[in-house]
Amino acid sequence: MVKGSPLKKNLFRIIFVILVLVSILFFYLFKLNRYFSYQNVLEVKNFILGLSYFGPIIILVFFIILNLMIIPNIFFVFLSGYLYGLKNGLILGWLGTILGFTVSFLCIRYLYRDIIEKKYSKKKLVIKIEEYTERYHGWAVLFFRVVFAIPYSVQNAAYALTSINFLTYMTASIIGSIPQTLIFVFLGYYLESGKINLVEFKNIFLLIVIVITVIISVFFTALLIKNRKKS
Repeated sequence: MVKGSPLKKNLFRIIFVILVLVSILFFYLFKLNRYFSYQNVLEVKNFILGLSYFGPIIILVFFIILNLMIIPNIFFVFLSGYLYGLKNGLILGWLGTILGFTVSFLCIRYLYRDIIEKKYSKKKLVIKIEEYTERYHGWAVLFFRVVFAIPYSVQNAAYALTSINFLTYMTASIIGSIPQTLIFVFLGYYLESGKINLVEFKNIFLLIVIVITVIISVFFTALLIKNRKKS
């Protein structure tokens, strides 16, 4: 928990909300969302590379902001490979992902968990998430990071509301985020180098979505059957 008086904690909460709201306002007021698409990746490339050494810093900042706004940031993983190649792209994409889910988790857990627990602790979904993480611990986090059917930004918020240990969360998240980082950095690099075109990229992306959907469907079907047998 955030140490200090309730007044100090409430102040941190207000600052957090203001920063998120300002980010959202800035994001849509300047219509930045139109740039965060694969069709406009050349415009983004020219803008980011034009910032020279500040380019990677801007990308890392966006990783954090989008996680706090609970908006998927997978585009920036792709962008890391597209702009900076395989080696540097992997480092940048993985570091940004780690920073994003770390800051998001800590902010939500230490500023809002107690409030949400009081209001929603008896809700069925909240109870299920808590039971699942208590039973499987880091394996639950690892599975959903590897499969990444649920956006990381949403996962961060969900795990922050559970009692999962921070070290367990971080270890599973860091390891589990490697597949997503590898896939989308490679796709970004291949698209930029001309090894695949935009149509092929979309087809590969669609294939990834289908594979993940099948895995998730099989997983939850098996889980449902197992629970029914127990009951």
